[in-house]
Amino acid sequence: MKTQNNLTDRTRLDYWPFIIGPLVMVIVYILYGFNEISASDKGMLENIHLILIATALLLFTAVAVKQKNIFSYVMTALCFSFFCRELHFVGTSTGVYVAIAIIAALAISKRKQIISIIEQGKIKPWLYATGFTYLLSQLIARRIFRHILPNEHDVHVILEEMVEFAAHAMMIITAIITFRTKKSSEHMPHVPQNNPQPEANLNKK
Repeated sequence: MKTQNNLTDRTRLDYWPFIIGPLVMVIVYILYGFNEISASDKGMLENIHLILIATALLLFTAVAVKQKNIFSYVMTALCFSFFCRELHFVGTSTGVYVAIAIIAALAISKRKQIISIIEQGKIKPWLYATGFTYLLSQLIARRIFRHILPNEHDVHVILEEMVEFAAHAMMIITAIITFRTKKSSEHMPHVPQNNPQPEANLNKK
């Protein structure tokens, strides 16, 4: 019973990345209070976003080439959609939502295969936490917290950019974990099984 409780505690600790988004929000408020950050930093952050999501795209493309499974294909397509969105050319806003809807439909139809993959190693907690952080950034962008957060009118722009920055960085970590988890499982030592000879063969002797 004690061992089971220890395993449960460790499993819960695996989900610590969920605090990254809210923690970034706290840091933004602290920096804003000291006039170290403002909405004027948006352009610089958007350029960094492009680099981060391009890195995540390259990493998941490498994972897809190596692993050739539905999860890696879905994540590569998702990163490509986010990359196009960061380019901010005409049509990307609507196109990204359409692409995400199609990717989500594909993921749902292949959910059993995807679940079996993300259950390996630390992929699931990082994947879910990354999704949560992206969702948080979009809620901030739509000003869902305007009646909750202090000085939301002044900080919501930089708040969204910084939380999205964290989400892109987390996507990179998710890609690295996915690659390393699969790689390590492929190199696990093979334990041969002693298969008994069929009874028919023994009778012949």
